[in-house]
Amino acid sequence: MVAESHTTMAEPCPMNDEAKRPKEKRRTFIRRYLRQYGMLKRPAPGDGLKYGAQSLAESIGYALEGLWFALKSERNMRIDFYMVIGAYALAFLVGLGYQDWILLVIMMTLVVFSELANTTVEWLVDLITDGRFDLRAKRIKDMSAAACLVVALGGYGVAFLIFWPYLRRLWLA
Repeated sequence: MVAESHTTMAEPCPMNDEAKRPKEKRRTFIRRYLRQYGMLKRPAPGDGLKYGAQSLAESIGYALEGLWFALKSERNMRIDFYMVIGAYALAFLVGLGYQDWILLVIMMTLVVFSELANTTVEWLVDLITDGRFDLRAKRIKDMSAAACLVVALGGYGVAFLIFWPYLRRLWLA
């Protein structure tokens, strides 16, 4: 006797059937699909909206807006951000060497980047599934979170290894 599963798969995405079409037809279908569900809107002429940034300053502004939104809306992003600020403060206090600074900045940048990438993947999956449960979407989000966790643990491990000799020297002095 086979037990019935309590989880149900979401109805198949019509985009899966279209993946076998030639590339140009696929693009047209994807655009039509996104417009149908309000995900792709073209600005009307004269309404002041434009595509993308027109200058470097605008691009940087949009990037900072995205970072600020992630900090406001994602708990793990705030935790990682505070850990990075703490690592930089500790680096100033113990007087890290030049090479240690380079390694610390690289690792902490990777930690913040991985959290932003994870947040982006989760938001995209939520947008595509439209709130319906799909086991594949869950797996995608779980793998994205796991990648973020691996980078964070590695980054904090490297930070510990960088700080250990300095802290040990301060502690024993």
